[in-house]
Amino acid sequence: MDRLVQLLESSYRPEVDVLTRSLRSWANPDDTADSLMKRFDEIEAIIGRLGELHELTMGLANTAAAQFSRFCDEEFGEDAVRIAEAAIAGLSNESFESADALWQLSQQVQSMPKVAELLRERSAEHFLDEVNGVENGGEFRLLLDEFLDEWGQRNESFNELAFQTWREDPRFVVSTVAAYLDVTDDRSPTAMNRRVAKAREAITAEAEERLADPEKIDAFRLVQRRTQQRPVLIEDHNYSIDQRAFSTIRVLCLAVGKALTNLGAIDEAEDVFFLHRDELSEAAEHPGLPWGSIVEERKQEWERWKNQLPPSLIGEGEIHMDPVRAQMQGLLDIGDPKDGEIPGLAASGGQVQGTARLILTLQDAHRFKPVNILVNYSTAPPWTPLFAIAAAVVTDSGGRYRTAPSSHGNTRSRPWSEQKLPQHGSKTEPYSPSMAAKG
Repeated sequence: MDRLVQLLESSYRPEVDVLTRSLRSWANPDDTADSLMKRFDEIEAIIGRLGELHELTMGLANTAAAQFSRFCDEEFGEDAVRIAEAAIAGLSNESFESADALWQLSQQVQSMPKVAELLRERSAEHFLDEVNGVENGGEFRLLLDEFLDEWGQRNESFNELAFQTWREDPRFVVSTVAAYLDVTDDRSPTAMNRRVAKAREAITAEAEERLADPEKIDAFRLVQRRTQQRPVLIEDHNYSIDQRAFSTIRVLCLAVGKALTNLGAIDEAEDVFFLHRDELSEAAEHPGLPWGSIVEERKQEWERWKNQLPPSLIGEGEIHMDPVRAQMQGLLDIGDPKDGEIPGLAASGGQVQGTARLILTLQDAHRFKPVNILVNYSTAPPWTPLFAIAAAVVTDSGGRYRTAPSSHGNTRSRPWSEQKLPQHGSKTEPYSPSMAAKG
């Protein structure tokens, strides 16, 4: 538990890199749909191993976080959450590094006045069409390509194969660079991270002063040091496994889609994400069957479900609330809120006033301006570059991470292995295109 980050760097990530390289060499341009599908079990085996590496990376980190949360509950009472969160914040990880790389790109644009002017005046789509025609435009495209080579394996949700990656569609990257142009140095990702790191040092000193007892201080430092690995592991494994490796699987699925398109089974390669694993094999053998109508029906179903808010529970079983959800439920049960107020649970301290802007997809990011309040159902790691310019973030889900039982209530989180979750393909679960690609 003391060397989880070291294990990721020395063992797990190198294996992920090997698996990712093997995926990249899986398909050749001259492969037929039938030959690809006969080898598709190789991809499924790699997906299974990536899942195992995911669990190996995060399992003990979550245990460490539970121990730290429990220690803070016992020693700091009502201040437990404040201390526990601040004591592990401000550590560098790949989400921060990608946001910082975007910031550095925006700073390079500052020395390209014509490029900066075009960024401010045009939408991302039109900018990409026109940038090569302005002074320093070619230089900017090279810098953009360098960024995308390093960080372009992210997409809208981070593990949904049907969404294009930043490499395929860089409009979000361009919009964010444009927004960063008007951000002052004190709000850069690096400056903000330094402030959080300074707050971490201050809260650590406060905690040790309150503990006083040298043995308790040593115990605090131990669980703190172990838990500080978790925010690093969350972001780093997410990028290496959940984004970079899985985006490579998207490329392979598109290779199958292109082969099926050449056979006339489907209209375009992207349609592959709306067929199930066994259907892909059948389409390779019998391309004349009405696959197009099946794809169209599922596209319509997907679009319909995209606009539906899910219920709190699907299927039968008891809802096991963790302390955060229970606390939120308590907030919502306090009675009618005042006019204009919406009750919620704060995930960080402070107050702010500003323009709230509903951004449901990263392709809407061009509408988001510095010091706006970001409102969304839920964010994912690829959204983090927007956090540097957001005055606040409001979501329907997420919040403070809590696993240990709270000493201030009788609720307890349920271990993941005991949660009753719907299985893919159940009658009550909305269809997701990635189900087909993942089998």
